[in-house]
Amino acid sequence: MEWFESLYDDFRQRTGFGSLPADRTKADVDFLVEELSLVPGSKVLDLFSGTGRHSIEFARRGIHAVGVELNPEYVGLAKQRAHEAGVAPQFVTGDVRTVPFGSGYDAAIVMWSSFGYFSDEEDRAVIRKVHSALNPGGRDRRPIDLDTRLMKIVVEKKCEQPGRGDAEDRAPHP
Repeated sequence: MEWFESLYDDFRQRTGFGSLPADRTKADVDFLVEELSLVPGSKVLDLFSGTGRHSIEFARRGIHAVGVELNPEYVGLAKQRAHEAGVAPQFVTGDVRTVPFGSGYDAAIVMWSSFGYFSDEEDRAVIRKVHSALNPGGRDRRPIDLDTRLMKIVVEKKCEQPGRGDAEDRAPHP
């Protein structure tokens, strides 16, 4: 077991992880839909998806979400919650460093402070892997307010769609 696995399990248990109010999740997804220009039919890669609350909310809006989570118990809970909500996002159990993402994503997200626990090289490898999974013009968002190292690596894939020009680098809203 890697050090961050027990840390996050303890943190999540102490903070009521997975039991945040639905309006909080809706507000998060409202922001992401607007910021990432998502529409029904878009495809989102949700890394470190936990119990799936964002993937489930995306699916309620007709956005295809694929959640990747290391903890099989969280994935089981995510699948149960998705079934109860009547939606079918895909959930994959695995380590983001090794599990294949596939391709064709319009956006990739990491919520909270789930990123940055690997070595610098492993972090860079995950970012390269995410960018390989994005469509031309696809975008990624990671919270950067908690770790200045992440501020240096927040990037958007260069827009390659005709007539749209280059995508601007933008910092996420607080």
